[in-house]
Amino acid sequence: MKNFKSWIILIALLMSYHLGKAQTILGDPNTNSITKLYVYEYYHHTVEQEWIKLFSIKNYNPSQGFWGKGGVAGRAYFVDYQGLGGSYIDFSFPQKLSGTQKPIIQLSGNSANQLQWYAKISNENGNEELYDVYIKTPIANLGLTFLIRGNDFTPYFQKETNIPTQFTWSSIANPESFSFFNNAGNIGFGTLNPTEKLSVNGKIRAKEIKVDAANWPDYVFEDGYNVETLKELESYIRANKHLPGMPSAKDIEGNGLELGEMVKLQQKKIEELTLHLIEKEKQLQNQENKVNQLTSKLTQQDKTIQKILKKLK
Repeated sequence: MKNFKSWIILIALLMSYHLGKAQTILGDPNTNSITKLYVYEYYHHTVEQEWIKLFSIKNYNPSQGFWGKGGVAGRAYFVDYQGLGGSYIDFSFPQKLSGTQKPIIQLSGNSANQLQWYAKISNENGNEELYDVYIKTPIANLGLTFLIRGNDFTPYFQKETNIPTQFTWSSIANPESFSFFNNAGNIGFGTLNPTEKLSVNGKIRAKEIKVDAANWPDYVFEDGYNVETLKELESYIRANKHLPGMPSAKDIEGNGLELGEMVKLQQKKIEELTLHLIEKEKQLQNQENKVNQLTSKLTQQDKTIQKILKKLK
């Protein structure tokens, strides 16, 4: 019975080692290194976060030669057992890591943003410059499978006990490298927390943007619509420092600007101002008519006076 328990413990240890270190190479690694496709397994089931060193890539530098074939591309599959479900991440790490050449990370699934990604320059291989890639796991219950392909890199896929520092690139400091599609159907570019159907942390360029809008404010021109007087408008502006019905600067800074709603509000103000202009035009025309009438009377009176003066002579 004692020997049986010993065998059980030994088998459990071997399974644990296999789960943490499992590796498969697809293709023919002996005839052509370009055909190598690696599969790595990593199993994390502790109450602490872990640092995992994935691989080191030759950081191509022209001073070290004008030919390089580095870089790693692949996908990470994993399951978070805390209610977030399964996810996958497509990643592409370039041959040279710099301020203008960064990794590309595409995340899919609610738990995909639970992993933190890091890279730092190292010189562990003599004079040849490398950069190391790490991930930091969330707390507990994580199964990982990596499917990768690359060249001029060294795979590790093992726990890192010496916590790295001074990163060249990371998912925290460089969100522009990331796009995220979560299970709510939200897509984020440059953000790991897309709260809208499309969240973009950066500039957008397009030939045309079409925004659906309802209740367009042509009702301003309907009979019976009440437009504030300019005196009332002046009083409101003095008190609130913005137009009535429009969000304040504080509201915009805190909540952003809703393009469709803002265009609608601006159109409403344009139409109200148009009504004011029409009314002012009527007032000016009325005043001009009165002036013309007075001028005509004065002219007539002047002629009468001139006739009287001639007779007196």
